Amino acid sequence: MTLVPFSERPASSNWEAITVPGTSGVSCRAWFRPETLPAGVAVTLPPELSASTAPVLPFSLLQIIAAVGVSWEQLASVSLYGGQWQSAATCQPLAGQQLESPAAGASPQILLAVIDSQIVHSPSAPAPAAATEQSSSTGLFNRVETEWKACQGMERQLSGLRQQLSLVFGRLGSLDRDLRPEERLAADRIDQDDWQDARRWIRDASSKVHRCIKAHDIGVTSAAGRRNVIQQTYDQASATQKATGDLSTCLHEIEIYRKELANLFHSMSSALQVANVNGIQRAQRILSRIAARVRAR
Repeated sequence: MTLVPFSERPASSNWEAITVPGTSGVSCRAWFRPETLPAGVAVTLPPELSASTAPVLPFSLLQIIAAVGVSWEQLASVSLYGGQWQSAATCQPLAGQQLESPAAGASPQILLAVIDSQIVHSPSAPAPAAATEQSSSTGLFNRVETEWKACQGMERQLSGLRQQLSLVFGRLGSLDRDLRPEERLAADRIDQDDWQDARRWIRDASSKVHRCIKAHDIGVTSAAGRRNVIQQTYDQASATQKATGDLSTCLHEIEIYRKELANLFHSMSSALQVANVNGIQRAQRILSRIAARVRAR
């Protein structure tokens, strides 16, 4: 069966079975482009592996990313079993070694943040067909139009991310609270220390989310920034389609704008991932543990 590259994968509607290459039929489940990780994959270990007492799993990180159709060059960062996000460069020295098994009670998920070529394709290198037409105004305008449409597509994705960040910001704010009286009575010293640590994570995540929302609303890619200027430049080029020099300038400006959009996309995606994993999920695990103690009392 031919493996579908990540760039061609639509968002999953349910967990999908994946076979890890290089193993004797080991299967995991994957969710492509979940709402909390629109440019990435969530991989869940099967129960027999997540509950195993073996110190290591029968596969490596390289085998997992191959199983979901991702190359190492596409991998941006990794979160193992609900832990902090680590960049691909940090993970690379041990990527070929067998992964450690999750600790007892830890999340059985491996999260992979991916650099999606459809989103962050560098516009600086023209396509082969465009390269032969670069000297003509028609060829230049075709490239201008293609880049501008790509920018508009990224703007729509950023708007969707902005809505998700707004919702997450509200969730973080509601979680940043003192323990209720019954929770304080039931919680032991470790629970209380863990909750204070979780609140620090929540506040750090809230700060990053707020900065990204602000960057989207009033930053360089917003109407308050360079966005309207880029729009006017494109409109003028679209109206004339003749002056090669003007088209070259327009293309250069739109290429820069697209890179700025890509940088903002990565910042917003990263903030969303950190807020969900290190903020919301961490807090919910601790509160669930304390709630169990409350019920036991």
